[in-house]
Amino acid sequence: MLELRPYESGDEVELAPRLKEIDVYECYCASGLEPLAALQESIKDSLELVTLVLDGSVLGISGVTPLDGEWYGVWLLTDDRLPQCRKSFLKLSHIMTRQWVSKYTHLCNWVALANETSRLWLATIGFTESVIDTNFMGSGEPFVFIHRSYA
Repeated sequence: MLELRPYESGDEVELAPRLKEIDVYECYCASGLEPLAALQESIKDSLELVTLVLDGSVLGISGVTPLDGEWYGVWLLTDDRLPQCRKSFLKLSHIMTRQWVSKYTHLCNWVALANETSRLWLATIGFTESVIDTNFMGSGEPFVFIHRSYA
């Protein structure tokens, strides 16, 4: 069973070795960091953190990070078990996103163009794609800017 709970110190240590390959790729392109270090940086900078737990073990961590002005970065890193709980994850992510966008007004992130699963999920929960950066953070890889604002 999938549950959403507040982040607890050490969740990132459990999750990092099992991160999905595409999430490892996105972390490296964005920061040059390996999974554990990327998670630790994201956690340190976040105003809100939640952990997804599936059958007693950490499935993913999500957070909201302040950016410029009224913009906030929203992020989610998971392991490969997410398809096992697709329906319950979609329901929880709708709830979480509605709460965060009502509190933080403008949510955004950059997603690898190759990450079709995340892009489809983000569109389903109300995010819009706009700009494509073909050399994201100097990585040489294409990423798309996604955003959702309070309406």
